Amino acid sequence: MTSQDTAEIIATTVRYCWALDERRFEDLEQVFTQSCHADYGADHIMTSPQEIGTFFGKVVDLRGVDRSQHLVANHQVVVDGDTATSRCQYQSHYLTLSAAGTPHVEDVGGVYLDRLRRTPEGWRIDQRVVRTNWRLGGDDPSATSTPQSAAAFIVAGTFAVAPGRREQVLSSARELRDALKDEPGMLDHSFTADPAPGAVRVFTRWRSENDLRRHLADPRVRDFRRQLGAAGFTEGALRRFTVRVETPALVPGLPIDTSV
Repeated sequence: MTSQDTAEIIATTVRYCWALDERRFEDLEQVFTQSCHADYGADHIMTSPQEIGTFFGKVVDLRGVDRSQHLVANHQVVVDGDTATSRCQYQSHYLTLSAAGTPHVEDVGGVYLDRLRRTPEGWRIDQRVVRTNWRLGGDDPSATSTPQSAAAFIVAGTFAVAPGRREQVLSSARELRDALKDEPGMLDHSFTADPAPGAVRVFTRWRSENDLRRHLADPRVRDFRRQLGAAGFTEGALRRFTVRVETPALVPGLPIDTSV
């Protein structure tokens, strides 16, 4: 690693800010590789600098943002030959003026987690994950992250395997749960037998969508999914739910009848 590499990588993250704030979205080609993978949360996955630019262009127009200012700091860069990792903290400020000229400011803070690749044109971001830690003044106009204040992010439903292989699948699921029980962000992880032959009922609960995405990228999870294929996986009906408010399920003062 050289100090020049570090300086160029930091300059790449700064170039991103100027491209957004000056709305020169074509300059994002000097920030991201053409085959990049950018995860902005809330199902916003982009795979090219042009797609990222189009997304932000629509956001600022639809939300009526008059001015924005993106700032990055506290860079940590590790270079390994022609690849590198970088993380930095960001603050984004969005100014919207009402018809009467009254200003409304929304502030967002979080972290950019990047993997970069050295190209003939210089360092480019190949993978980016955006984590939003806080926001003030309303929703983030860029809609870049599932709100961290949500009580949970849930995946639930059923899937089917060959009836004779269901117990094997449930045993593997329990082993996976035990192996990953200390995984950050995992709140619940349950695979149980459904009354229908061969059907498995799923209920998993996560602190955020980013935690679920990190879980799915774990090699042990990928191995479990291969086991499902070998067990005759036929169909699945899983749904995702973002829970923003969590309250007790039982009505206060209404006891359960235990005399039965």
